[in-house]
Amino acid sequence: MDLPALPGSCGFAALGRQVFALVCHFQILAGSGVHLFLLDLFFRRGVTAECHFQAGHHVAGFRHQLSAVRGPLGACAWFFKKGGGFLSLPPLLITAAFDVGETPHVKLRDTHQRVLHHMEGLLAWLESSEFCQIIFAKNCGTKIQERVLSDTAAAFGKELEFLKIPSSKFTARQGKGFGEGEIVGGALERSRFLEKAPCFAKSTGKLFLKNHELLLPEKSRARCFRCAAPNRGNPSAWHRLVNKLHQSEAGSRCLADMHRLLRVPWFFIGARPQFWVDTRFYVCGRDFYLANLSRSHRRVQDRLGYSLEAAFYDDLQRVEGVGWIDKMPLVYGTSGTLGTTAAPFAEPLRSRAAALAAELLSS
Repeated sequence: MDLPALPGSCGFAALGRQVFALVCHFQILAGSGVHLFLLDLFFRRGVTAECHFQAGHHVAGFRHQLSAVRGPLGACAWFFKKGGGFLSLPPLLITAAFDVGETPHVKLRDTHQRVLHHMEGLLAWLESSEFCQIIFAKNCGTKIQERVLSDTAAAFGKELEFLKIPSSKFTARQGKGFGEGEIVGGALERSRFLEKAPCFAKSTGKLFLKNHELLLPEKSRARCFRCAAPNRGNPSAWHRLVNKLHQSEAGSRCLADMHRLLRVPWFFIGARPQFWVDTRFYVCGRDFYLANLSRSHRRVQDRLGYSLEAAFYDDLQRVEGVGWIDKMPLVYGTSGTLGTTAAPFAEPLRSRAAALAAELLSS
């Protein structure tokens, strides 16, 4: 019999409800005495839950150590996976840009609409996932009521850390993937949640991944969706050479200058990637990211067809320990690049997101 996933609420009251539900469930499963010990429950440095049960001659046990409790909220979401065992979820990093400025190849440009869709995605993660620590990082100058975000997360028994990452002038020149890389790098430097986390999950703002459990790492140092690049075709020998140039920072800058200053047509120096990594969602080890992906965004040249998705794939195919996922991600929300909606959120969530967006932008 599979154990149900427990909700991700982490307040002390929520923890009590989880423990109570857990006890009841084990009573049903075991049909015998349940011994529950709670140690250091009210200490700020940790919460430990230990339970043993016996059914007939079979003895089983489990132990789960929740990470440090900060204030009234816990720092770790936990639940059972099928087949037994625990999954301890990493912090979730949501990257956001409310005002895209002059960033090229972005269809959804209205600030109010972007804020609205970001709130839809945030509410979906708060309501429908077990992630307990969320970092909401933006790299634009749009003024917001930051406390609204943390108060909203607290209502779900979760912690939210808001970060404002300085924007770069190169985002407008090279594309949105450059800005995305700057946000992730800045968050790894500044976030107190990510400071000691061995790994992290990442989601692009405005979106929610329904089958996000596929990303949960086990032995992999990174888990990501892989897909064939659209219109990849069969590149000529010349374009294979061009693709190689795009894979180095010096070559990328050279090609960009040829296009921008010398007006060399895209046909001759545009990238023709064969595969992509879906950079909207992934889970990655902190050290692995810093060693292998922290500079990928510096090669992004959206105007030449070399995106962050292509840069990630080129860098990841050279290393071991990547858990490739070849299934399609089940995505809800609106794409900023295309301005289209993959799958709409339910009306009640959209209504709450509209109210939240209005409060967030209120002066």
